[in-house]
Amino acid sequence: MAILEHYPKTTVKYKFINRNKDFKISFIAYKKLLQTILDLEGIQLLEDEYHYLRDACPYLSNEYLDYLKSFRFNPRSQIKTRFSPSSQIDSKDNDKFVNIDSLQKNYDGDTLGGLDIEISGKWAEVILYEVPLLALISEIYYVYVDKDWEKDMDLQRTLIRNKTERLLENSCSFSEFGTRRRRSFLVQDAVVEELAKIRKTASQNAQPKANSFSESNKDGVQKMGSILGTSNVYLAKKYGIPPSGTVGHEWTMGTAAIEKTFISGNKLALYKWIATFKTNLGIALTDTFGIKSFFNNFDYFLANTFVGIRHDSGDPIALVDLSLSHYKKLGIDPSKKIIVFSDSLSADKAIQLQQICTSKGIGSAFGIGTNLTNDFVKSSNTSSVSPPLNIVIKLIECDGFGCVKLSDDPGKHTGPISDIQRAIHELRNIL
Repeated sequence: MAILEHYPKTTVKYKFINRNKDFKISFIAYKKLLQTILDLEGIQLLEDEYHYLRDACPYLSNEYLDYLKSFRFNPRSQIKTRFSPSSQIDSKDNDKFVNIDSLQKNYDGDTLGGLDIEISGKWAEVILYEVPLLALISEIYYVYVDKDWEKDMDLQRTLIRNKTERLLENSCSFSEFGTRRRRSFLVQDAVVEELAKIRKTASQNAQPKANSFSESNKDGVQKMGSILGTSNVYLAKKYGIPPSGTVGHEWTMGTAAIEKTFISGNKLALYKWIATFKTNLGIALTDTFGIKSFFNNFDYFLANTFVGIRHDSGDPIALVDLSLSHYKKLGIDPSKKIIVFSDSLSADKAIQLQQICTSKGIGSAFGIGTNLTNDFVKSSNTSSVSPPLNIVIKLIECDGFGCVKLSDDPGKHTGPISDIQRAIHELRNIL
């Protein structure tokens, strides 16, 4: 919606990035992935879903809801892929990218190789591929490639209940963020169903619970834990819990590239966000160009208007201290603000961070993803973890200009090398 308002004609390019260099996919899994991506052509917003969004997400304009109603995926013209057999992964002789409805070559089904995906087109259209594509890749991988994992869903439901009860007992408010790297749709469906049951039981208590990150610290530091919702809007509708999430890095990355400034990229993105959503969706993402760059841009108006900030890389405790210092320097009471943590969280880590924030006098909430929807053990050895994939899809180009993310974890920098170096040079006196 913000893109349609501010950058409706912008064309972009995305790239699939596998952070685990040992990741390989079989050719039969690759072919299945191509077919499921083509199946996206049949997706459309149904009438009851249209009305649900209007009621559950009042910050979405009627114009945008009408846009979603008419929207259709067009993967044949917007997605290109490449399968590189293991023997060719590092070779200059790799096959070229091909359209999603093509195969560059046929290999034996069990042949393992690397997966490359490029997505290009109008930003407002192709932005919607990231979440379903990552979810499909993850699910297909665990059906066709890594089959050694414990599939007992009763155990998963018990695990989710135990984690949730611990979080709530320790005053943690959290939302489920696990769509992109879930083990499967059925796993996430079970997770959200259990969360909805627990939330319903908790709602019978006299003390009201928050329904969003923006509400979770409205009256000072949160005293009770609560289930804020799920970022999967379909499952939110199905199980009657709030859709809940925050802005992604690509909004700041794209704004900075289009406006040709890394120094003011955060500020421009945040001001444009407010122009679109006013005081709604008020969690600012901190780590697109490093935390110091963010606070350099986070002026009094922004710090006062946004209800809080989100941590997604780097030292979380350092961020707590920096935010406290920044709010106090601006004369803003930090006890009225909130930090949303979303970086590789477990229940234990969330509880620890909640206790730190409470002791320091600032609110906290948590977006927990992979640990809720992809926490499995091997079926062959239940004392060993069946690791989740570490995959992302990142914006790499806007209107021909390279997009960059300078994570507070250096290993997570993304973008063309030359553009990363240019960003670091431009921000050299801030980073």
